[in-house]
Amino acid sequence: MSALAAALDKDADPVPVVSSGSFTCDTWIHTSMDSFSISGGELTGAGWSFSRGYVSYNLTGTFTPGETVSLHVSGTMGEMGYQMTHKGNKLDFYVKYYDASGQELKDLTRMKTLENSPDGTMTDEMFAEIPSYAENIELFGSFTCEWSTPHSAASETVAVKVTLVSDSEPEPITSPTEPSSDETPAGTQEPQTTPESSEDQSGLASWERTWEDNQSRADIVNNFDFG
Repeated sequence: MSALAAALDKDADPVPVVSSGSFTCDTWIHTSMDSFSISGGELTGAGWSFSRGYVSYNLTGTFTPGETVSLHVSGTMGEMGYQMTHKGNKLDFYVKYYDASGQELKDLTRMKTLENSPDGTMTDEMFAEIPSYAENIELFGSFTCEWSTPHSAASETVAVKVTLVSDSEPEPITSPTEPSSDETPAGTQEPQTTPESSEDQSGLASWERTWEDNQSRADIVNNFDFG
């Protein structure tokens, strides 16, 4: 069994904001979060989530873009009772990142699961390397003990969730630059101007241009010397 950190009072009001500690899930077998610790970020708030067989200590705070935040957890199973068969223990971790619009940056999401372990105590950690364009992150770690009885299956989980927001305006995600309006994209030809006629007839009506053409031909015939 791992050494227990300072136990948190789940009934305390307000909920204490701490970066390390221990607590238990007391639904059936007292599965224990022997210790958890958070490194990085600034923690400003805390709360609890409770359901049958589940307890989570939830922290909120801020981070500085570019820093690394880590979560370490160590959990221990409770004692199996009459007709209870241990099915294994597991650790679950994930880290998720979100941009300023609240969209998850899925290419950065990481998850890790160590399951079906017969070991009574399990320990691991996860790191979150935060890019400058992230607005907030979620870092989660949990320990679960599973068992069965002749008539049912059950489990207890103890978890820690850390939600942090950037303490400064995130940098925009850069995209490839486009050519300026006064640049001609490669492969595009400049428009060609049509050479002007030596005699500009654009201002003449069609019958006037026809009359001038006929008159020019008549002048050529009249000037021809048949003599």
